[in-house]
Amino acid sequence: MRNLMKFNRFVMPLLLIIFSALLHGCTLNENVSYKSAYADNNLSVKNENINGAIVKVNDKYIYHDEIFLQQFGKVGVSYSDIVENSIDEIVATSYAEKLGVFVSESEIDNAICEYEAINKEVYDKALKIYGETTLKQKLKDRLLFVSTKNKVLEQEVKIDANLIESFKSQKELHGELDKYSDSELMKRMNKEIKDYAFGLWVKEKRKESKIEYLKLYDKYKKDCLVFNDNQMSMPKIDAKEVALDGDEGKEILASLSIFEKYNPVSVYEILVKPNNKDDYTERAYIKVHLVNEDNNDKILDVIIADKNETGIDYGLKDSKMSTLCGVNVKLSKSENLNVDDKIITRAVFKLNKHTYVMDGINIEPFEFTEMVSELLSKLTNK
Repeated sequence: MRNLMKFNRFVMPLLLIIFSALLHGCTLNENVSYKSAYADNNLSVKNENINGAIVKVNDKYIYHDEIFLQQFGKVGVSYSDIVENSIDEIVATSYAEKLGVFVSESEIDNAICEYEAINKEVYDKALKIYGETTLKQKLKDRLLFVSTKNKVLEQEVKIDANLIESFKSQKELHGELDKYSDSELMKRMNKEIKDYAFGLWVKEKRKESKIEYLKLYDKYKKDCLVFNDNQMSMPKIDAKEVALDGDEGKEILASLSIFEKYNPVSVYEILVKPNNKDDYTERAYIKVHLVNEDNNDKILDVIIADKNETGIDYGLKDSKMSTLCGVNVKLSKSENLNVDDKIITRAVFKLNKHTYVMDGINIEPFEFTEMVSELLSKLTNK
C-alpha cells in the first residue's frame, strides 16, 4: 500500500505525460523569468550540431526530439520555455547525490509494474515509443527530480517574510494579498510560494553550471504549438484534376520523398475556369498524394499553390497560429469531419510566395506535426 501511494503521488501523472509529452518537466518559468538567458553568466552559444542535441548542460545533452514531445503535450507553451525547464531539471538533479537523494531500481520497477496493472494501454504505448531501457531512465530522472525538489525545500530554502514579500512583488500581487498574514498566505498559496522559492534556488545553481546552447537550438527556439479543434471545412471548388506528367511532376514527387514510410504515389494539377471562360485551363494548385506503406488508411495530401491563396475556403479564418521552424502555421484537427471514424489533421502555411496545405487522414496529430516540421525544415534549408 505504501508503494502504491508513492506511485499514485509521483509516477502515475508522470507516465501519462511520458506517453503524450515525454516528461512533464519542472514548471518554474511562471515564477522565475529567463528572458535574458543568453546574457547570463556561464552561458554560451556553440556552433555545432551533435546528433539532434540543442543544449548541453554540464555533461548532459538535451535533444530536440525530447523537447518536441514535451511541447506537443503542452499546447501553447513555447519551445524555449520547455527547454529552460529541462535545463532547470538537469541542474537541480545534479545536486541530488550531494543532498543524499537516490532512486533505487526496485522503486522504478515497482512503479512501472503498478502502472502497467492500472493503465496497461497507456503503458504499452509508452513502452513502444521509448523501449524499456529509455522509459526506465526517463522515469528515474523524473523521480530523482521530484525527490531533489522536496529535499531542497526541506533543507536548502528558507521561506520567510522576505521571500513571501519577494513572491508578492514578482507576481504583482501586492494589495490583493496584503490583507493576509504570512501564515495565512502560506496556507492559501503553499504550492505557488514553494515553487517560487525552489525556482530561485535553481536560478542560483544555474550560475554554477556550464550551459551551452548548440547551433540547432536557433532553428526551433521560437516554436509554439496550438491545435485548433474542429475548425475545418472540406474544400469546395469547381475544378478538374489532371495528372501532372513530365519533369515537373517527377521533381515534385522526388521533393516529397522525405517522410518515413510515406510514399508519394501521384501528383495532379487542379485546373479551374478563368473568368468568363468555359474550359478548365488555369492552374489553381498542385496536389500530391502520399500513402503509408504499412497502413493504406493513413494518407497525406500536400497542396502547393503558386499564388498566396489556393482559392479554397479551409474554414481557418479565426484560428490560432502555431510556429514551426520559425514559420507561422495554422494547425487543426478534427475527428468528425463528415467522415466516420477518421482523424483529420491539417496544416496551412505560406512560404516563398507559395501557399502549402497538408491534409492528413488517420495520422495521429503528433506524427502529423512531425511531418509538417520535416517539410518546413526542407523548404527553409534548416
